[in-house]
Amino acid sequence: MRSHRVFLLTLGLTSTLAACGTKDGADLAADSGAGADGISADDQARAEALWTEISGFESWPQVEPWVGVVESTSVHLDQVQIWVNQTSYDTITAGGGGDMADGAIHIKAAYRDGQTTPANYTVMEKQDGAWFHVRYTPDGGVELAGDAALDACQGCHSGGQDEVLFVEW
Repeated sequence: MRSHRVFLLTLGLTSTLAACGTKDGADLAADSGAGADGISADDQARAEALWTEISGFESWPQVEPWVGVVESTSVHLDQVQIWVNQTSYDTITAGGGGDMADGAIHIKAAYRDGQTTPANYTVMEKQDGAWFHVRYTPDGGVELAGDAALDACQGCHSGGQDEVLFVEW
């Protein structure tokens, strides 16, 4: 069987998850040392602009086996749905494992068990060679962003190639 590489945003090994917080997300903000008021004005503005930029992301590509709503073993609640923009999709379908180009965006909707609407969205955007992390409320309110999100996000993501976790299947 041919081996494929597929990105996996913080879905992974239980031992890795201990550094990320709890599945309900309750201590993600606490671990980062920031709540909504701990977000810099620049990061807040960037997060708000990004929410506008990703409008319509539900039509973006998804990558097998992460098509549709799937079970999650990560801190991103009970089920997730993941979309990537064309920049990310091109890297992933070229074999993955390489660094993402600037402009890559990954979006994960997180669902509580039995719910049909997302509890939140987490987004990674790569600019100037670094990832910008944001967690949004369902209506686009910014919960964590930029420097305030680093501890919460990088605890898991630092274990992946270019902060994107890959899984062979």
